[in-house]
Amino acid sequence: MMKKCINCGTDFEIKKRKNSSNFCSKKCVNRNYVILNLYKIRELNKNWRKENYEKFRKNDRKWRKEYQKIDEIKEKIKIRDFARYYLRDRIFKRDKNKCVKCGTDKGLELHHKDYTIKEKDIVTICRKCHLKIHLRQKFLHQIKKECLELKKKINRNVKGREAFFREAFLNEQIVEVEK
Repeated sequence: MMKKCINCGTDFEIKKRKNSSNFCSKKCVNRNYVILNLYKIRELNKNWRKENYEKFRKNDRKWRKEYQKIDEIKEKIKIRDFARYYLRDRIFKRDKNKCVKCGTDKGLELHHKDYTIKEKDIVTICRKCHLKIHLRQKFLHQIKKECLELKKKINRNVKGREAFFREAFLNEQIVEVEK
């Protein structure tokens, strides 16, 4: 007796047994099982969405808002990067692709004098000169910090201030004597 497979539609011969099958092979049985389970899962998801519509809707809105924010941030980054590289190229051309301090053309970087985006405050500098500048700034900052701490100590008590000035006066006289 011939029968048509439910899954693939091919004709196959039914063997004599108690449970007659509607499929031509085990592959078709497995495919049908997967397909049926997918339909069941989809139906369960639809039912869950119907039951929890407000919760689903709320989560969906949050996700969409966050996704829109991410898109806006990506656009801002693209614009910022374009502006940065455009400005960088203009400054390199202005300084003729050479370090302003030593004149080398290797390892060039941009140095912001006062950390603004104004073209006049940005200079092309090599890595070595850039490090020297920042180390010097760090050193000067440290000295200023120490001077401020000394001033605070002096201002705390008047007697300490008088003693400090006496020492400074004596140190100046010692230096003059040594010369």
